[in-house]
This record gives sequence, C-alpha cells and structure tokens, in this order.
Amino acid sequence: MINKRLYRIIICLILSISLVSEPVMLGFAGDNIYAYAVENESAGETGGDDQQQEDDSQQLVLEKPGNFALKLSNTRNITVTWNGVKNAKGYQVLRSSATSDWKTIKTISASASNNTYSFTNYEMAYNKLYYYKIKAYAYDENSNKIESVTDVKSIRTGDPYISAPAIKSLTVSGSGIKYQWYSVKNASKYEVYRKKDGDSSYTKIATTSNTSYLDDSVGSRIKYYYKVRAVSATKADNKSNFSNVYSRYSYLYRPSPWLNDRGTSFIKLKWDFVPRATYYNVYRWYNSGWRYLGKTTGRTFKTTWKLSAGTRAVYQVEAVRVENGKKVAIRGSKDFVAATRLKATSKVTVTGRTPSTASIKWEPIPKATRYSVYLSRDGLEAWKVYDGTETSLKLNDLYQAKDYTVTVYGYTYIKGAYTYSYGNSKTVLSYKNNNFAVLGLSSKKFLENLNKHRYDGYYIGTPYRSLQDIKSESSLTRPNGYKSSYKKGMNCAGFIATAFKDAGADLTLIRSYGYSVGAANACNWVNFFNNSGVEVYRYSSMKSLLKYGRAEMGDIICRVPHKFDAKKKHDYHMAIFWGNSPSHNRVWHSTIQGGRSANQISAMPSVDYDCTYMLVKLKR
Repeated sequence: MINKRLYRIIICLILSISLVSEPVMLGFAGDNIYAYAVENESAGETGGDDQQQEDDSQQLVLEKPGNFALKLSNTRNITVTWNGVKNAKGYQVLRSSATSDWKTIKTISASASNNTYSFTNYEMAYNKLYYYKIKAYAYDENSNKIESVTDVKSIRTGDPYISAPAIKSLTVSGSGIKYQWYSVKNASKYEVYRKKDGDSSYTKIATTSNTSYLDDSVGSRIKYYYKVRAVSATKADNKSNFSNVYSRYSYLYRPSPWLNDRGTSFIKLKWDFVPRATYYNVYRWYNSGWRYLGKTTGRTFKTTWKLSAGTRAVYQVEAVRVENGKKVAIRGSKDFVAATRLKATSKVTVTGRTPSTASIKWEPIPKATRYSVYLSRDGLEAWKVYDGTETSLKLNDLYQAKDYTVTVYGYTYIKGAYTYSYGNSKTVLSYKNNNFAVLGLSSKKFLENLNKHRYDGYYIGTPYRSLQDIKSESSLTRPNGYKSSYKKGMNCAGFIATAFKDAGADLTLIRSYGYSVGAANACNWVNFFNNSGVEVYRYSSMKSLLKYGRAEMGDIICRVPHKFDAKKKHDYHMAIFWGNSPSHNRVWHSTIQGGRSANQISAMPSVDYDCTYMLVKLKR
C-alpha cells in the first residue's frame, strides 16, 4: 500500500510538469507540499532536447448580431436593424430574392459609440418576398477574418396604392355609349360597371386594359349609369375605389335608305348598317296609313306591292334591337320617296340619212314630261344631243359615214321623286362632210406650214398670253415670226387661229358665235365644232382618246370642262395633235407647262376636273 505522503509527492510532480513552463523545486513540511519556480539563467535556453517554449494566446470570440429585425414602410421601403457585438470591425447587409444567390448590398463600419445599426432599401418591387441576414466580421492578431451571421429573415413588400379613375367623358352615338377615363398609375386593367333605370345594383360588364369602353349593348331611350375602378398591375385583388358615377340616355342610329334599283313594277331599297340593330322593318305609306311590308336582317329590301310604271311611293325603314326576347330599341328612318321607272317609248322612227335630212320622232311615253336623246357610235361613250319636251329631233351631229345609235329616254318628277324610262334605240346612217372646207382651209397647206416652222422659232417659243388679261383677238394671235412692233404672244385658241389663218382659212364663221376675242376664244371653236358638220369624236379622257387610235398628226384636240370656272382654272384648252402614232401623247400648243409659258410641243396637260376631249378630224 502506497504511503500517503509518497502519493502526494507524485501528484505534485505531475502537476509541476504539466502546468509550469519553468523548472520547479519541491519542499515538504509535515503533510504539505510546496513548489518553487527556478529562473533560467539565460533567456531562450531550452530545458532539454524534446522541450520547446510556447506562449499561449486567448482565441478571439465574435457573437451573432442581436435584435435583428425587418420593417416595411410606405408599401415598399424595407428597413433592417440590429445590435452591434463586441470586437466587431463592421457589418454586411446581405439580401436575396430566394434562399440562395446572396448579395452584399451594404457594408457598415462598427462604431464604438453606437450599439444599434440600421439600413433602408427604398422603392423595392411591389408585392415581392425578400430575404435578409446580417454578417458581423473582425480580424485576429494574425489578420485572419472572423465572421458571425444571423439567422435569415424574410419580408414581403406591399401592393401599390391604386387611386380611383378620373372620368374623361361619357358620350352617346348610334353605336352605343362610349365611356372614357384617365389612366391610373400602377394599374394594369379596369373594371366597368353599369346599371340602368330600375336596376337595384350595378353589374360588371367589362374588364379592359384600355382607358375607354364602348357599350354597344344598350337599348334606346334608356338611361344608363356607369362607374369604373382600377386593378393593380401586381395583385389582382388590389383594386381602387370606384370612380364617380356618370349617366346618359342611349339611342340607335337612324337608318338612311336610298334607291338601290328599280323597274316598272318593283323598287329595291338599301340602307347603311345600323350598329346594334337586330333586324329592320320596312313600311309604306298607303291610303293614309303605314302598311307593314316585311322585315330583314340584311340591308336591302325589294318590294312589288301595289307598284306599276311611274308609281310614286313613300317608305320608312325601322331599326329594331332585341334583348332577351324583348324589343328594347326602335329607331325609324325619315320618309323616303321613290318612283318606279316609266315605260319605254313604244316606237322610234328615223327619217333621212344625211347630215342635212336625218331626223327622228318617237311615240309619247305615259307620265313622261321631258325627253333626252343620246347618240353613240363605234363603242364610244354616248353623248346627249337633246333635252326637251318635243317628241321629234333633227340630228345635226351625224358627221361621219358610220352607224349611229340614237336612244330616247323619257323622265319626270312625281311629287319629289325623279324617275325615267328605259331607253328605246334606233340605228341611223349618215354621210361624211368636208370638215374645215367651210372655212376655206386647205389641209395640205395647213400641214405644210406647220412642218415648215417646226424648228425655226416662228411659232415655238412665242410667249403665252392669257385671255383673262387680253381683250382683243389680235393681241392673242402674234407669233414670234410676225413682223410687228407689237408685243408677241398667243393663247391656246390664238395659236390654232393663227395656224389656220397662215394656211389661208377665213375665220369669220368662228367669230360669229359671239364670244369675246373672236377666234382666240375656244368657246367659239367648240360651237363651230358642234354645229358646222365637222367630224368630231368625243372622249371622257385623253387616255381614251389615245386608246381608240383615231388621232392623226394635224387633227385638232379641244378639252371642254363640264363646268367652266376661271377662278379654279377649270378652263378650255386647244391643241394640234402632233404624235408619231395615234397613241403618242404629244401635241403642239400654247400653254403654261413644265416651267415654260410659251408655244411648245409637249404632252397634253392633265387636269383634276371632269371634262370632255373632242377630237376634230382634219380632212386629208
């Protein structure tokens, strides 16, 4: 058994070796043991081959930041707060929109005077979940970074504030009621509510991303009330308050019928589409009352009821809207007056076959009060040669050995309704005359003179002078080649007159038609063309004239406006055809064209008003 005193000695030795870095000496006094440290005589000496002196250092401890909290303000501002910890050199605020992909969004240095820290993220996305954590950091005496991190906290931003829409307008038309409002910030769509007189509550009638809505399901003469609210772009159940309530009465468009077709025993009506109309009723006024003729879902209606040739009738078209099996809107048209066609004349008789003897007569048409006679030939557009009350006519316009078609129409007005008959046609044959021989013109000399002066400047380059400024024929018929001290100049008719006179023509007959400045006025020439028996073709455009291939060099072309208007420059124009082929658009004329105001050879100028192009043939 070990002696108690020896046991104590052994324990002290063990403790001396493990706890003291310096040599120790032990002493005993009774049962007590004493330990004495022995100093090394020279610093840095080791106590033996296997022993090494070391300095213990205490490890740096960094706690997690405390009281870590997140707070939301103004819907989308996030404030982060925490308490500082001992030994921390600074703090990092980390954020993520998930539980990974962390980013340091702020670094704050530690402050000895401040134990509470905060940081605010401003204007974050609406209605979004964010994750945060705080990281404290420090450095030990060996510059090693030591960190401590809080637990993760999350917070969701709020929904944006959505204001009630401000109303822009509420307008009524035949298409319905159009509701308009101003756009609302942070809203992606709008809900439109409506009620009408008699309803106890509003019904949502539309959801739209637009800032307007056309309510085309309204009836007629009914008062409707409307309100609208905005819906958040980020959360569907985040909605604004309702706008102010606006109200309007509705109506349907009034149908506007017109005559689509007619015969001697039928009338066909047509009208514009009426928005929201379910169908249309058609009525006729007959024997002091409106008679129902039928209904249609289309926009035309043909009737034969109580109709014969020359019958006047008054109609109304009624637009009807049906909802849930009930008529909720009716809108009638204004009275529309129409008449069936007259019958054609029963007989057209032709007498004479030459320009001096050709004439026609026709049987009167029942109910007709006036007659129109048209001529046509060779596929050309027909032209009117008579309008009057007589039932016979001498045909002065037959100037060529061709077959003409003469057509007679009757027409009348029956209490505000214009109507006319079908045409009755007859074929007439006439003989060719000598064209400009009545003026003493030699066609050969006319062409020779023009070709002679084609390049010498006799005509070409002569300044253009306007009929509106000059009041004498002589002032408008002076080419450059005339030996005269007077001012040179020609207008379009003046050039034709000059070329005719230079070829030996006598223009007395042209001047006899009485318009000012004599042969320098195109109106006098047109009257001559229409009444003297020259060979004339009429076309609706210069394109048509060239297309038919009748034009030859030296022929006269005259453009006649359907309505003369000097202010708008809807004027006559005369020229000599000078194309290399019948389809070549080139004429010799005095004009203002292409920056030149002079006599020239160029294309016939185009115009934007309705006119007739007369091609007057030069006898060859």
